[in-house]
Amino acid sequence: MSVAADEQAIDDLQDSQVLRNQRSVQRGWFLQAEEALRRGDQEQFQSLKARLEDYPLLPYLELRQIQRRLFATDSAEVMAVLDFHRDIPHSESLRQQWLTHLGSNGRWQELQTLSEGPLRGQRLQCLALRAELLDRDRQVVEGKHKVLNQRAESLWLTGRSLHNDCDPLLHAWRSQGGLTNELTWQRMQLALASNNANLARYLRRYLSADYRELGSQLLEVHHRPQRLKRLQEFRGSDPAMSDIVYHGMQQLIRAEPVTAEVIWRHYDETREFTPEQQLAIDRLLGLRLAVRYDDRALPWLQRASQQDSDPALQEWQARIHMRHGDWPAVQQVIAAMPELLGESARWQYWLARSVEEQGDHETADTLFHSVAQQRHFYGFLAADRVGVHYQLHHEPFVADPEGLLKVSRLPGIQRAKELYHLGRLHHARSEWHRTLAGADARQVLTAAQLASDWGWYERSVMGTIAVSAWNDLEMRFPLAYQELFTESAREHNVDINWVYALARQESAFMADAQSSKGALGLLQLLPATAAETAKKQNLSFNGRQSLLEPDTNIRLGSAHLAGLLKSFNGNRVLATAAYNAGEFRVSQWLKNGAEDLSTDVWLETMPYYETRQYVQNIMTYTIIYSDRRGYRVAGLLTPQELACACIE
Repeated sequence: MSVAADEQAIDDLQDSQVLRNQRSVQRGWFLQAEEALRRGDQEQFQSLKARLEDYPLLPYLELRQIQRRLFATDSAEVMAVLDFHRDIPHSESLRQQWLTHLGSNGRWQELQTLSEGPLRGQRLQCLALRAELLDRDRQVVEGKHKVLNQRAESLWLTGRSLHNDCDPLLHAWRSQGGLTNELTWQRMQLALASNNANLARYLRRYLSADYRELGSQLLEVHHRPQRLKRLQEFRGSDPAMSDIVYHGMQQLIRAEPVTAEVIWRHYDETREFTPEQQLAIDRLLGLRLAVRYDDRALPWLQRASQQDSDPALQEWQARIHMRHGDWPAVQQVIAAMPELLGESARWQYWLARSVEEQGDHETADTLFHSVAQQRHFYGFLAADRVGVHYQLHHEPFVADPEGLLKVSRLPGIQRAKELYHLGRLHHARSEWHRTLAGADARQVLTAAQLASDWGWYERSVMGTIAVSAWNDLEMRFPLAYQELFTESAREHNVDINWVYALARQESAFMADAQSSKGALGLLQLLPATAAETAKKQNLSFNGRQSLLEPDTNIRLGSAHLAGLLKSFNGNRVLATAAYNAGEFRVSQWLKNGAEDLSTDVWLETMPYYETRQYVQNIMTYTIIYSDRRGYRVAGLLTPQELACACIE
């Protein structure tokens, strides 16, 4: 490097440090300005705001300012501010709030004028339609009847309850004869499919008198599908009766699949169903019986697979035969699979296993060597069987300095960085997504590398996923929170690579991740599980919110994992399955003939797709993290883990 280049590098480093120091000070001013605005101290707010003219988050202060007096400001001023900051994701949220306010206060003319562009949410859509289609007396505007019919029907056909602000629109629609028995019947079925029986019961009132008995029967089989055993009650050629049997069969299959199989054979022969209904029942019945390893699933899976390309239909045929040790049948099913499915690492491995079990070791060896070339759970298993090294195929992305500088200067990326450092991850992600919408793969990966440099590891993971950069293992599997993971793994005597793999699978290192079931943080702990673990192992736990702190989450998650490992006598496969599905459920699975199965068969025939894929992913990721940390492991599974799915 030349002297001039050395000097430029030093200048750039100094400039970067100056900017970092400046940004740190500005973050403090920004927080103080927000607090001044919250207190209503306009003088201090304006003074602090004046110091932030070049701070990336200045628009957020101006939006927060208009938000505080949003409903006491005229439309022109509100829309002027929102339009000025239209590239800020939060401005769109405020726009939706403002438009909803206009509609809920009867300011129809303003709403109609300003509601161009996408409208979020059912309530606002209904308010905008009222502004367009109804006059002040809630009568249909002349010439808008056809539009009302189209829009109202679209709103009506949902399995969920509609917002009260939709009522005037639907009332006008019904008044002009838009609602029919057929539309009411369709919505009742949608409601029951969403398990919204209260809505379905309410909707029954809109059926004509001759249809209401059918509505009652539909509700009855929803709650008591066993009524379908009374075959004489469900006769007649009315298509609605087939709808009733169809819905009842779905309920019965979920509750009593063996009984349902007998009853379906009768209705399948004696009633007319649409092709879609017949396929849905065949598919559901076949899969529900299959997860019980019941041979009666096979004809239904075979019939459904003739019309449906879902891989699960053929895969479960193979799994049933696998579970029963019928290896020639397994080979036959794999041979009949579509090429893309049959040639996958999973099914090439099982093809190798099937011919091996039939004594053709030479063909099996060839197949195992081929599968071992892939970075995959079954690729690693195959490699272990034939004694070859794992193929990781790491291809790191290298961003050029000019590209890094260009992306780092994008206003949205600068705002995302500041929001990240302030811990406002929801807004940071919104800025990130909007800025990179439409970006090419190189720009996305350059941004991902920037985020990784900041310590925002989830963005590096998500960036590789967004552009299918599967071979960049450094960004896909970051060594996040190294000190915390190392300390917790050592304290609880668990493999750090395994804990890393769990965090990568559970949250992709989103520290604030929250599941629909209430699991929180990096290792997705339920508060009750965290509390129980803390009590058992005499660890501190400060409640639900503390699980969003990486330190607390990693510590308690590692402790919980160590407890599961002890319960399953050191078997990581079983402990991993229990982390996902629960200790009780895995113990139940082990009672169902598992002691006679090798672990690979037990895992592939596990009834829960999510848990099967979960365990396979985590064991695979454990190998990748071992490599990333410079360790070579003896095998994907230990001899004990591989021998059987059992507690020895």
